[in-house]
Amino acid sequence: MRRSLFGLVLLLTACGDGDGGGGGADGGADGGGVCTSENFVGCQSAFSASFDGTRVEAVGADFGDLEGFALEGPSGHALDAVDVDAACADDILPDGFVPVGKAIAITPAPRLFAREVKVTLPLRCSQFRDGAHRGHIQLFWQRDGAQEPLSPAVANLLIDLPAGRASFLTDELGIFQLGVRENAGTPRTRRHLWRAIAGISMGGVASAMIAMRHPELFDIVAPLGADPGADLTYMAGYFQDFFLGGFCTAEDEAAGNGSIGELCPVPRAPLVRQLERPSSYEAQIYEGGTGTGLTLRRNLYTKALRDVSRAFGNPAYSNPESLYLPPGVPESYLEKTAAEQCAEPVVLRGFHDREYNPDGAWPVITFCDGVDSSELGLGVFDPSLEPTSPAQVLLAVDVNESGRRDSGEPIVLHSYEHFEDVGADGLASAFEPGYDANDNPDPSADDYHYSKNPLGAEGNWQYDDGEPWDDFGVDGVEGTCQLGDGDGDDCYDDGEGNAQFDYALGTLRWFDHDPRHRLFAMDPRALADMDILLDAGIRDFLNAHVATNQLAGVLQSLTGGLRVYDQFYTLDGSEDDFHYGSTEDVDFATLGKHIYVRYGDPDASDSRINQGDGRHVGTVSQVINRVFTLFGFIDARWPGGDRDDAPLNTGVESFRENESFVSPSTGQERPYGLFLPPGYFEPENAARTYPVVYFLHGYGMSPGDLVDLSVLPANFMVNPDPAKRYQKFIVVYVDGRCRPGFELPQDPAPEDGDGCEQGTFYLDSVVAGSAQMETLLIELIDHIDANFRTKQPEEIEVVD
Repeated sequence: MRRSLFGLVLLLTACGDGDGGGGGADGGADGGGVCTSENFVGCQSAFSASFDGTRVEAVGADFGDLEGFALEGPSGHALDAVDVDAACADDILPDGFVPVGKAIAITPAPRLFAREVKVTLPLRCSQFRDGAHRGHIQLFWQRDGAQEPLSPAVANLLIDLPAGRASFLTDELGIFQLGVRENAGTPRTRRHLWRAIAGISMGGVASAMIAMRHPELFDIVAPLGADPGADLTYMAGYFQDFFLGGFCTAEDEAAGNGSIGELCPVPRAPLVRQLERPSSYEAQIYEGGTGTGLTLRRNLYTKALRDVSRAFGNPAYSNPESLYLPPGVPESYLEKTAAEQCAEPVVLRGFHDREYNPDGAWPVITFCDGVDSSELGLGVFDPSLEPTSPAQVLLAVDVNESGRRDSGEPIVLHSYEHFEDVGADGLASAFEPGYDANDNPDPSADDYHYSKNPLGAEGNWQYDDGEPWDDFGVDGVEGTCQLGDGDGDDCYDDGEGNAQFDYALGTLRWFDHDPRHRLFAMDPRALADMDILLDAGIRDFLNAHVATNQLAGVLQSLTGGLRVYDQFYTLDGSEDDFHYGSTEDVDFATLGKHIYVRYGDPDASDSRINQGDGRHVGTVSQVINRVFTLFGFIDARWPGGDRDDAPLNTGVESFRENESFVSPSTGQERPYGLFLPPGYFEPENAARTYPVVYFLHGYGMSPGDLVDLSVLPANFMVNPDPAKRYQKFIVVYVDGRCRPGFELPQDPAPEDGDGCEQGTFYLDSVVAGSAQMETLLIELIDHIDANFRTKQPEEIEVVD
């Protein structure tokens, strides 16, 4: 074939200015075969051992139902030795589940291990009904009876049915039990739409938002490396705490820790167990080497903030006049050149802020940024340079009244009214009755954790009923002028005194598009008819992995059908990394309904990291395995399909980089890329229809950049081995680029353009006359259905 997937990988991994089956078959350590049906004789003995990370196990029939239990520490990491005891416990399965193993209580001395340990539990399948498979098995966990049992999103739940055991990773022990739903394997009628939506980076978050806003259009969704985050609730908190933080507050000043106008450490500790990468406004993350897909400098961050706010709305403020600009900043500000915006900032007097300007004494201004240097470090604000890139969507407190934002002068954020994120009981854990840091760290069982307590309200980055809050408006200062009051010259607050908790208008729009919020709002039947694949690198510069963890936890809490895999090789139970394309042997149909892969080695060498390990795009092998996993997952989730032996299309172009259609709503001619499967043009297939995958590219890319991804499914569609042959489907590469785009600070926005610079985020922009990409995608679907032979929705009896 003339197409080169390797060349595409180089494009994705290079640094630049833009972002870049059936179930039940035996085989492998995590094989899908039927496990042994012998019933163990009941717990006649307990298991005790000193555990320092070296494998300990219960071997021998004398251990009864504990026979096969094991603990194993992380390779190359010694743990503090603890005495571990294991014994049978009462069942912890909820109603509607049957056990496939005894409940086993495991009690170590510390509550948390320094690193995750591997737990192996024995299982039995005597109560499996016909049609059930390993993907139906769920793990349940209870923390010493302190909270209700739940099914956590643990990593690497590998089910070895022939051997009668299951293993998984956890950093906290307790009571564990394996079970399956009573109706597992029972056929049901499912509505198949035969449309998948997938995307990378900008396209990843867009695919999640659009699919969950339009579940009537897609039955498979695959957000890959979603930025600015598959969970916008977490990202709003990350922006507040880290990305736009790092300044001394009035509270710091009162405590003698630093004055307003100076830099202070970010108060929130990073989520080190989730490998969260901290930053601050004046020290943003830069990465040399490869595997990032973009050049992470301050000018890119500033540009992307503008584009994100054009698409989502500005989450930092309330402004009834504009969902893009901060309050008090007139639309005429955008008519100025970039140089004029930098030289002539908008100055707002009487602008109060609880943290940085409580008495409103200092002016608050628009400002410019985008400057860093090798001297201080790329990504680090260099105050010696003249800033040239207007932030536009942010305001700063001009403490020294110089007319520009100088180092240390803080960014004002008015996303919501001040509240204490301590849960409905109104108490932080340390003040809850019975608190003990080691033995009872969460007496109210309300501490949020994406896996262990995804419905917890304490520390979940959002207001929940019962949490203490001040009805002072989004500026956090009591008695300030409200938007729309007086003549408006100094009225910038919103929501004060209305007896309800208020978010800024822009934040509400974020939450309206937030995949986490949309999952909770989705009709249960629609969610049951959707299959979801997630992935993220553990070193993503904007913490896509942490955001995706949060979404994964919600998905598991709502469906119980998620499997989390650290590294691609765990998909088939292997212990070593894949070579290119080894995922072709993975039985995706029995891995779990929803899949989340976190790629990257937490112990990778500096050299390996510099090659991209765990980064936004990843190493070459990680990129290829991301593509294999995507198309393998899609192929396994659509039942039936055309798997006939067919040659590659000859005499016609199946890889089309330059297709276009005219948008009925805008009259614009918009490009898209297209792949038509083998056999599409054969006369005998003239009446055959095909499913469609809609693929959304990343920031700064174009649809034609990704057409070569189709090399992989195309080759599998003509695989000589029928067992490994993909069904045939169409792939459409959707346009998300700004057309025509412009480049601040040099160029004004074209009057007939999309009103953005390098990426639309596939949403209907909040800026009047700008890109309406969600609408345009729906129009593109209509165009594809009208001009190509696409499968139409139908009801099918399936076993999920």
